[in-house]
Amino acid sequence: MPAGSGPLPVVVAAVAVGVAETVVATFPASNWNQSLGLGNLVEFSGAFTPPAAAGSLVLKVRQGATVAGVQVGPTITLPVASATVTSCAIDAVDQTAFAAAQQGGQYVVTAQYAAGAGGTLTGVATLETCAPVA
Repeated sequence: MPAGSGPLPVVVAAVAVGVAETVVATFPASNWNQSLGLGNLVEFSGAFTPPAAAGSLVLKVRQGATVAGVQVGPTITLPVASATVTSCAIDAVDQTAFAAAQQGGQYVVTAQYAAGAGGTLTGVATLETCAPVA
């Protein structure tokens, strides 16, 4: 994708989330070459429906296609009340060498729920290459 293109949306439709870090959104393999090095913007916003137990929802953005990829940006930890649908979001800008030039580069959004299994996450993730505003 050329610099400044996007957003590339990925719909997250009722993905199961539990105690293990789980990929909830995977961007398709894409190509980019950004000579300005402004990076890529990865965003996710959604709603988490927890199981009966209260706990913490943890969101991360990673390079690659698995939970083993290099983390980009912050770890977001949100408190969740028992059986209460909770809004959630994460934004990350990747300005590393990975974001500058890739053939078949990917990002994932991951989630885990510290209180147990049985929660579901829905929402939309987007990927955009950054460009200066003219």
